[in-house]
Amino acid sequence: MILLIILVIWGLFGLLGGKVVARKGYEPKYGVILGLLGWVGLLVALLLPTTQSGRELQALDYEIAHGPKRANCPNCGKQVEFGSNDCPHCQYVITPTGHRS
Repeated sequence: MILLIILVIWGLFGLLGGKVVARKGYEPKYGVILGLLGWVGLLVALLLPTTQSGRELQALDYEIAHGPKRANCPNCGKQVEFGSNDCPHCQYVITPTGHRS
């Protein structure tokens, strides 16, 4: 019975390690390998630096959770989606510098 509990906990460390390193942009198999080393491997997985693809994934998750980035219209002050060419409220034409073209 104790062996079964140890195996279940060991497997959970493996799954947690895979999830942690996948969120940091690494292949999940490396996290599973680290997680199977127990709490020390999970600690190493937590301390790994985030890769560029991991940062992009986190930024995408943030945008999905909080909506697209918005900016204020220079004419009416209402929020428009970042990168819009015109304000949907006052039809002000927005250029990349924020001035009328």
